Amino acid sequence: MQESVSSVLEKIAKIYNQDLNYRATDILRLRTIVEKTKDLPQPEIEQILSEYCYPQKLSGHSYMVAQLAKLIVAKFGSYFANAGIYIKREHTIVLALDHDIGEYKSGDTVPSIGFRGFTPESKLATEFEAVHELYDSDDTRSIEDFYEYEARTTHEAMLVKICDILELFCHNRILARFGLGIITKENYKTCAPETWAESEKLLSEREQNLTAAPLTIAELLEDVYVQRFHSFNFKPIFCELFFAFVDSIRDFPFELYLSTTP
Repeated sequence: MQESVSSVLEKIAKIYNQDLNYRATDILRLRTIVEKTKDLPQPEIEQILSEYCYPQKLSGHSYMVAQLAKLIVAKFGSYFANAGIYIKREHTIVLALDHDIGEYKSGDTVPSIGFRGFTPESKLATEFEAVHELYDSDDTRSIEDFYEYEARTTHEAMLVKICDILELFCHNRILARFGLGIITKENYKTCAPETWAESEKLLSEREQNLTAAPLTIAELLEDVYVQRFHSFNFKPIFCELFFAFVDSIRDFPFELYLSTTP
């Protein structure tokens, strides 16, 4: 009995790393704040950082992805069923909760380049290693779930990937409504050069369209995710759902539904 209890506690202790690490995009925002306040006295810096709202933890992101996925399955079940697609609610929630579980060891990174010292390949390898360390022979199903999500071949995995991206967009827009956590071009270029190169290309194309409104760095990052989404080659019904949400998130008044001001 005691050995089994210790085994479970060891695993949950590792997972708690998700509650200690921020999302990569929020690390970029925090870097900006630190740079702007570096000449202030330490107590003032700590106060500003404590008031900087919503630097999202990995655990919080996974929880919100699971909630979003659960809501979509409930609301759009008939939409999928009409197309002959039946999404398993419980399995979708489990995939969502565990979709970034390997990051308890690697931490999050800005896509394409890890400012924690990872390349895309080494980060994924570290995550697979972490999952095998965490879920041994006692829980091979969780290992299978992680591989399923990364492969994105099942309907549940596709939906969770969509929710993973949409949750980032929601978080970005909530911060933007309150003018919190600006990502500077300098931090973006330094910490995520490959992703910045993609953004710069999109920015150049947009600037050629003289009627297009200027974009914030966070919005440029969103555009990169949208471009990458096309490469997933998801079924049309999933693409239709994704872009319906993307269009709505951009103008949705999130601030009206928050019980407290960030």
